[in-house]
Amino acid sequence: MEAYDNPAGRLHKLLQRLNERPGNEAVQAVWAMVLGVQEANVPLHIAGLLQLVDDIQAAVDRAGTTAVNDSIARFRSHWLRAMFPHDYAFNAPVGNVRPGPEALEPLPGIAAYLHALAPDGRVPNNDQRAKLTDLVLDVIGEVEAADQDAVPADVKRLLVTRLMQMRNAIDTVAVGGPEAVRVAAEALAGALATQDRSGWRKLAHRIAATAGISWFMFTAPNIADQSFNTWNQLAGGALHAFVSEFAPRQVPQLPAPAQPALASGANADHAPATGAHDGQPDHERGVDHEPDSDLDEPPQPSQSAEDQPPR
Repeated sequence: MEAYDNPAGRLHKLLQRLNERPGNEAVQAVWAMVLGVQEANVPLHIAGLLQLVDDIQAAVDRAGTTAVNDSIARFRSHWLRAMFPHDYAFNAPVGNVRPGPEALEPLPGIAAYLHALAPDGRVPNNDQRAKLTDLVLDVIGEVEAADQDAVPADVKRLLVTRLMQMRNAIDTVAVGGPEAVRVAAEALAGALATQDRSGWRKLAHRIAATAGISWFMFTAPNIADQSFNTWNQLAGGALHAFVSEFAPRQVPQLPAPAQPALASGANADHAPATGAHDGQPDHERGVDHEPDSDLDEPPQPSQSAEDQPPR
C-alpha cells in the first residue's frame, strides 16, 4: 500500500503515473502532467524529485533496517534516470527513460514499512488541502492590501514570499511530503516573529494562525498536540478556531481553566461543579484523512509560487 507520508510511497506513485503515459510523449511534458505544473517550470522541481531517492535511503536508515538496501542500490540509477536522464534530452520520448516494472517492484514494500515505522507526518485529504490553499491565498491578499504605513513594503514582500512558499509546498505535497509544508510554515512563523507587529497585530495573528494550521495538519497527531499551545500563543489564540474549522476531529484538548478553591460551610452549595467533562471535548478524536487514492489524480497546472512573477 502506497503511503504519501514517506518518500518511497511518493516516488512509487510518481513513477507509476510516468509509466502510464504513452512512450512517445516528451519527458518534460510528461513530468509537467505528473506534477501538475507548467511545462516550463518542470526544471524547478527536478531537485525535489531527485531528493526523494536520497530521502528513501535516509528514512530506511533512521528506521534501523538494512533489509532493503540491496534493492535501493540496485534500482537507484533506474529511478534517477527517469527524473534526470543523463543520456537523453528533456524533449526525448519518455519511453526511452522510464523505469521497467522490476524497478518499481520494491517500492510498495519499502513504502509500507516506512508508513508503519517512520512516517514523515500526516497528509490531509483533498478538501482540507484545497481549503488550506484558499486560506493562504486569502491571507496573501490581506498582506498585499495592508496599509503600508503599518506594514512596510519590505516586510510585505518577505511575508508574501513565505506564504507563497507554503502554498507551493501544500500544492506539491506528492513530492515534498508533509515535511516540506512544516518547513515552510516554520519559515513563515520565523519571518513573522522577527517583525515589529504592534501596528498590525490582528493581521499578524491571522498569518501566524495560517502557518500554525498548516503545520498542525501535516504533523503526526502526538507531536502536533504537544506543540499546539506554542503555535496558538503566537497566533493570539486564533489557531484553536482554525483547527475547529479545518479539522474538527483533530482539535486538541486545551488546558482546563483553573477552578477556584471549593468553598466550605454555607458557601459550599455555590462552589463550581467538577466532573468527568472538565476541559474535555465532547467530540470524538480521530485522524481525518482519506485513503491514499486521495492523491492519485495529479493537480491541474496552476500558478504556484514558482509560476507567479516576482513581486
